[in-house]
Amino acid sequence: MASGGKSAREERDRQRAARERARVYEARVQVHQQRAARRRRDNIIAGIVGGLIVLGVFGSQAAYFVAGPGAPVPTPSPTASVAPSGSPAPSGSPAPSGEPTPVASPEVSASPTTAPTPSSTPAPSTSPKPTASPSPTK
Repeated sequence: MASGGKSAREERDRQRAARERARVYEARVQVHQQRAARRRRDNIIAGIVGGLIVLGVFGSQAAYFVAGPGAPVPTPSPTASVAPSGSPAPSGSPAPSGEPTPVASPEVSASPTTAPTPSSTPAPSTSPKPTASPSPTK
Protein backbone atom coordinates (compact mmCIF):
# COMPACT_ATOMS: atom_id res chain seq x y z
CA MET A 1 0.00 0.00 0.00
CA ALA A 2 2.89 2.28 0.59
CA SER A 3 3.93 2.03 -3.01
CA GLY A 4 0.41 2.85 -4.30
CA GLY A 5 0.10 6.10 -2.33
CA LYS A 6 3.44 7.31 -3.50
CA SER A 7 2.63 6.83 -7.17
CA ALA A 8 -0.66 8.76 -6.89
CA ARG A 9 1.14 11.63 -5.20
CA GLU A 10 3.82 11.63 -7.90
CA GLU A 11 1.12 11.64 -10.55
CA ARG A 12 -0.61 14.65 -8.92
CA ASP A 13 2.74 16.46 -8.70
CA ARG A 14 3.42 15.78 -12.37
CA GLN A 15 -0.03 17.02 -13.35
CA ARG A 16 0.37 20.15 -11.20
CA ALA A 17 3.80 20.82 -12.73
CA ALA A 18 2.35 20.32 -16.24
CA ARG A 19 -0.49 22.77 -15.48
CA GLU A 20 2.05 25.29 -14.14
CA ARG A 21 4.23 24.94 -17.24
CA ALA A 22 1.19 25.38 -19.51
CA ARG A 23 0.09 28.47 -17.53
CA VAL A 24 3.58 30.01 -17.72
CA TYR A 25 3.79 29.22 -21.44
CA GLU A 26 0.40 30.84 -22.13
CA ALA A 27 1.49 33.89 -20.13
CA ARG A 28 4.69 34.17 -22.22
CA VAL A 29 2.75 33.83 -25.47
CA GLN A 30 0.31 36.53 -24.35
CA VAL A 31 3.13 38.91 -23.32
CA HIS A 32 4.86 38.30 -26.67
CA GLN A 33 1.64 39.08 -28.59
CA GLN A 34 1.06 42.25 -26.55
CA ARG A 35 4.63 43.46 -27.17
CA ALA A 36 4.30 42.82 -30.90
CA ALA A 37 1.00 44.71 -31.03
CA ARG A 38 2.49 47.61 -29.06
CA ARG A 39 5.55 47.79 -31.33
CA ARG A 40 3.30 47.79 -34.38
CA ARG A 41 1.13 50.55 -32.90
CA ASP A 42 4.17 52.62 -31.86
CA ASN A 43 5.69 52.30 -35.35
CA ILE A 44 2.46 53.46 -36.98
CA ILE A 45 2.20 56.45 -34.63
CA ALA A 46 5.87 57.34 -35.18
CA GLY A 47 5.40 57.17 -38.97
CA ILE A 48 2.35 59.42 -38.87
CA VAL A 49 4.02 61.94 -36.55
CA GLY A 50 7.21 61.92 -38.66
CA GLY A 51 5.19 62.45 -41.84
CA LEU A 52 3.34 65.36 -40.25
CA ILE A 53 6.63 66.92 -39.16
CA VAL A 54 8.05 66.62 -42.69
CA LEU A 55 4.88 68.15 -44.19
CA GLY A 56 5.03 70.94 -41.61
CA VAL A 57 8.64 71.70 -42.49
CA PHE A 58 7.86 71.80 -46.21
CA GLY A 59 4.80 73.97 -45.60
CA SER A 60 6.67 76.43 -43.40
CA GLN A 61 9.54 76.68 -45.90
CA ALA A 62 7.09 77.33 -48.73
CA ALA A 63 5.25 79.96 -46.70
CA TYR A 64 8.51 81.65 -45.69
CA PHE A 65 9.84 81.87 -49.22
CA VAL A 66 6.52 82.76 -50.88
CA ALA A 67 4.89 85.20 -48.49
CA GLY A 68 7.30 85.79 -45.61
CA PRO A 69 10.55 87.71 -45.23
CA GLY A 70 12.33 85.28 -47.54
CA ALA A 71 10.10 86.23 -50.49
CA PRO A 72 11.91 87.94 -53.38
CA VAL A 73 11.20 91.63 -53.75
CA PRO A 74 9.31 92.27 -56.99
CA THR A 75 11.17 94.56 -59.34
CA PRO A 76 9.18 97.01 -61.42
CA SER A 77 9.26 96.08 -65.08
CA PRO A 78 9.50 98.81 -67.69
CA THR A 79 6.21 99.38 -69.45
CA ALA A 80 5.74 101.07 -72.77
CA SER A 81 3.39 104.02 -72.65
CA VAL A 82 0.66 103.98 -75.24
CA ALA A 83 0.43 107.27 -77.13
CA PRO A 84 -3.06 108.36 -78.18
CA SER A 85 -3.72 108.36 -81.90
CA GLY A 86 -3.17 111.61 -83.67
CA SER A 87 -0.52 114.14 -82.81
CA PRO A 88 1.04 113.69 -79.42
CA ALA A 89 0.62 116.62 -77.09
CA PRO A 90 3.82 117.96 -75.53
CA SER A 91 4.04 117.29 -71.83
CA GLY A 92 5.80 119.24 -69.12
CA SER A 93 7.89 116.26 -68.03
CA PRO A 94 11.11 115.33 -69.81
CA ALA A 95 11.11 112.36 -72.13
CA PRO A 96 12.41 109.17 -70.57
CA SER A 97 15.87 108.14 -71.65
CA GLY A 98 17.50 104.74 -71.62
CA GLU A 99 19.84 105.76 -68.78
CA PRO A 100 18.77 105.84 -65.15
CA THR A 101 18.63 109.20 -63.46
CA PRO A 102 20.78 109.70 -60.36
CA VAL A 103 18.92 109.96 -57.09
CA ALA A 104 20.18 112.19 -54.29
CA SER A 105 21.07 110.26 -51.17
CA PRO A 106 19.65 111.41 -47.84
CA GLU A 107 21.90 113.44 -45.63
CA VAL A 108 23.62 111.46 -42.89
CA SER A 109 24.48 113.17 -39.64
CA ALA A 110 27.91 112.37 -38.27
CA SER A 111 27.75 110.85 -34.83
CA PRO A 112 30.23 108.69 -32.92
CA THR A 113 27.99 105.61 -33.21
CA THR A 114 27.61 105.66 -37.00
CA ALA A 115 29.80 103.48 -39.14
CA PRO A 116 32.07 105.10 -41.72
CA THR A 117 30.47 105.56 -45.11
CA PRO A 118 32.04 104.04 -48.19
CA SER A 119 33.04 107.50 -49.47
CA SER A 120 35.15 108.22 -46.37
CA THR A 121 37.26 105.09 -46.70
CA PRO A 122 40.03 105.02 -49.29
CA ALA A 123 39.40 102.84 -52.30
CA PRO A 124 41.90 100.04 -52.90
CA SER A 125 44.29 100.49 -55.75
CA THR A 126 43.30 98.63 -58.88
CA SER A 127 46.52 99.17 -60.79
CA PRO A 128 48.58 96.03 -61.36
CA LYS A 129 51.62 95.76 -59.16
CA PRO A 130 54.93 95.18 -60.89
CA THR A 131 56.34 91.77 -60.25
CA ALA A 132 59.95 90.87 -60.48
CA SER A 133 60.31 88.27 -63.13
CA PRO A 134 63.65 86.69 -63.97
CA SER A 135 65.04 87.76 -67.28
CA PRO A 136 65.55 84.94 -69.68
CA THR A 137 69.20 84.12 -70.17
CA LYS A 138 70.63 81.91 -72.82
